[in-house]
Amino acid sequence: YTYVYEDNNGHEKEIEVHYEYTKGSPGNSYGSPDNWTPPEGPEVNILYFMNPLTGNEILDDELPVNEEAVIASIITYHSEEDYGDEY
Repeated sequence: YTYVYEDNNGHEKEIEVHYEYTKGSPGNSYGSPDNWTPPEGPEVNILYFMNPLTGNEILDDELPVNEEAVIASIITYHSEEDYGDEY
């Protein structure tokens, strides 16, 4: 997944994000109450970030963006189209 952001100078930059995604579950509230399950939201597990120009991994202390913003972007991406489990 390519995350696009704007650096401090207003230039558009990209980071390649490798992650695992679980789409969650709407839950079950029909039938016997013993079979009810609560809804679960999607989950994103970031495996690593990579600089697409150099191919080098970006370490946490070098990450130029907020990881939560990246996760929100990935969830939005998957809410529009669903693909497999690892990216």
